[in-house]
Amino acid sequence: MLFRSDFPRDVLPLGVVAAHLLNLLLTLPLLIPLYLYHQVWPSGWVLLLPLAIALQGVIVAAMSLLAALSCVRFSDTFFLVQALLLPWFYASPIFYPRAAAGEFMPWLALNPMTGVLELYRKCLMPDWPGWLDGGVLGAVLISVGWALLLCGLAALLLRRMEAT
Repeated sequence: MLFRSDFPRDVLPLGVVAAHLLNLLLTLPLLIPLYLYHQVWPSGWVLLLPLAIALQGVIVAAMSLLAALSCVRFSDTFFLVQALLLPWFYASPIFYPRAAAGEFMPWLALNPMTGVLELYRKCLMPDWPGWLDGGVLGAVLISVGWALLLCGLAALLLRRMEAT
């Protein structure tokens, strides 16, 4: 169906990403009662929260475009993406800090979401280590590089698929 129509192929995956980003924005105010209960306040780094959200949106949008394009081209890619999401979730430093990875910490640079998660922690947790001593800046710059790479690859493949 998507091969034979003039329907823009990028609307469907980007619509799903936009819906989930809206869900994130609507649930962020739920952190306020948590801060009040624990009697802590976010630091001034909370002003970088839109940057973290935008970086997450760009990475997820590019990856969803790549997954959608591969699912259209190769029928079994859907199952492969589903199988890879669970290990990728555990390989992302969500429930543990990057430093807890120990000898595997250099491998976390291969995960595009590591910098995004570190930026979220820096923005929302008042006592998180600094930019340079905690390695947050390096992780964020690696995530920005991943975002540029993934967006370029998605744009290239989308343009190539449009020609067919």
